[in-house]
Amino acid sequence: MSNQVNQPLSSKYSPTKLHKQRALELYRDGLNYQDIAEKLEFEGYRNRKNNPFSPTSIRKWIKDSSY
Repeated sequence: MSNQVNQPLSSKYSPTKLHKQRALELYRDGLNYQDIAEKLEFEGYRNRKNNPFSPTSIRKWIKDSSY
């Protein structure tokens, strides 16, 4: 499992391809949307408003995934 904590701060505040890939990786590891959101928050990821990503956002990323 990769850890994205050392990314530049600016990339942590908007859902980039890297965020979505990380969410998909966690989903494939068996985590549910809530757990993925909590894991991303623990790893320091926030949205543009400096809030944690919601499980709803995670669900949309997974459903819209083209990977």
